[in-house]
Amino acid sequence: MLPTRSVQHPAALQCSRNGEVQRARLTLIGTTALLENTAARAWHALWIAARADSIDLTWTPGGAYRDLGEQADLFFRRWSQAYAPGESVTWAGRKWYRVPGTARAAVPGTSTHGWGLALDMALGEFPYLATSITPHLPWMIEHAPRFGWFWESQSEPWQLNYCAGDAIPQPVLD
Repeated sequence: MLPTRSVQHPAALQCSRNGEVQRARLTLIGTTALLENTAARAWHALWIAARADSIDLTWTPGGAYRDLGEQADLFFRRWSQAYAPGESVTWAGRKWYRVPGTARAAVPGTSTHGWGLALDMALGEFPYLATSITPHLPWMIEHAPRFGWFWESQSEPWQLNYCAGDAIPQPVLD
């Protein structure tokens, strides 16, 4: 069972909108991905702890901060207005059906990725070499919450959300 918790937004995001976070509120992780500054610090601390246990954590390409355009692109790849059996959502006054065989994607402007507080984690030295987190999921379940990272959903074991807001966990401060 994945430990879940609601996201607490850091106060620095109060004047931001989902998918429109000011660049000064985001920190580069690796060479291409961004996270909210506090979340980036917590990710780095978790990454160091994993490395100490010989685990190479990374994230999937596109699996960190997503601006509104990136959220919309992902939504349009995974949802269609053509009827398909299964899950549906309403967005922009229209009904959308999840494309069979695809993972969920949030309605643009509602994703925790749009706050820079979500990371689609994986294993590997680099995001472009990412593989499934499944072999080390037990380690993540044991350790990620100490660093402020939790899951939003039981159905997406790869997505971590930074949930501690401004209450930075002690292992991150250390």
